[in-house]
Amino acid sequence: MITGLRKGTSVTGAGSVIFRDVTVHGLHRMCVEQVGQYPDLEIWAGMIQPTPKTWLHDYRERMNAGIVVCHLWIYWKEQS
Repeated sequence: MITGLRKGTSVTGAGSVIFRDVTVHGLHRMCVEQVGQYPDLEIWAGMIQPTPKTWLHDYRERMNAGIVVCHLWIYWKEQS
């Protein structure tokens, strides 16, 4: 079940969630997009509740019509 942060959630000046799911193995995946700069990891990781014990992140970027679009991917598993 996905609760809290979901696709469409935005923080002014910090990006928007464009992808969010949970795999059959319980891995949560979320992608935050922001134009022109990377989304702030501390802001978005701080919004994950309950706070995961371990998580990973990855930054990616792409050009779209001459504009840099940056993505922050966060992966975590809930504590059991």
